[in-house]
Amino acid sequence: MSRWSSRRTVAVVRIGATSIQYVGADGVAGVPLAVAFDPDSAADSAAVLEPLLAAMLAKAAAARSPVVFDLATELCRFEVVPWVSGLHSREDRLTLARARFDAVYGNGSREWSVELCEGGFGRGGLAVAVPPALPATIVRACLEAGASAAAIRPACVAGINQLLRKAGRKPAWLVVPDGDQAFIGLVRGGGWLSVSAMHVNGKGFFRPLGDLLVRETMLSSEAIGGAAVLISLPPKPPGRPGEESRPAQPPLRTLEAGGQRWALEWIGL
Repeated sequence: MSRWSSRRTVAVVRIGATSIQYVGADGVAGVPLAVAFDPDSAADSAAVLEPLLAAMLAKAAAARSPVVFDLATELCRFEVVPWVSGLHSREDRLTLARARFDAVYGNGSREWSVELCEGGFGRGGLAVAVPPALPATIVRACLEAGASAAAIRPACVAGINQLLRKAGRKPAWLVVPDGDQAFIGLVRGGGWLSVSAMHVNGKGFFRPLGDLLVRETMLSSEAIGGAAVLISLPPKPPGRPGEESRPAQPPLRTLEAGGQRWALEWIGL
């Protein structure tokens, strides 16, 4: 997937499984999808998505605004690519990432577009895969509308980067809620140890999160005791002129499950 562009961006299109949303200088517009976008049959879903995207992108084209496309977490797949001695080139590491997706998801993932964020020498990286029909549909819609794509990325990327900066070199769980899904990763020393995604069920979020942390801790071969749980929250929408904006109080400061206890730190409040 494409990386950040240095150009100034004033429009964002968020693509989810059931809707797409445009956020630009001229306002916000949302369109529900009559048929949910299924990553495993993306070619069929693309025919529904393309004309809606093209109509939405006409606004950005008229304003000559480059567009960032945020792909909902539910449309992406994530895997950790461990460090393997001797595989130093990026192409070799991408081949390893594709083999990892193939092993986990089967032959259907071989055609998916894969991007790799390296963790550095000796450390695991984070691989992201999306169905090839999705970026291809975005490119065609941009051409039809005369719009310009600045980047195509998972929606959780901004939250992940924010939490990575906060974690520094210490072990930490990174939790990025995104609609009804949440990205969850474990890092240490700038490298990735594990990654997962889970369904977010409103107020029932913390119990399955605790169960997931217990399971991933048991599966990890690394010593990660005392790792904090960093949770990224989206910026609070601006209030009306003259209205004081107060951050919401986080619901929990600690999380307990399976005889373990984690400190929760909320980033973005």
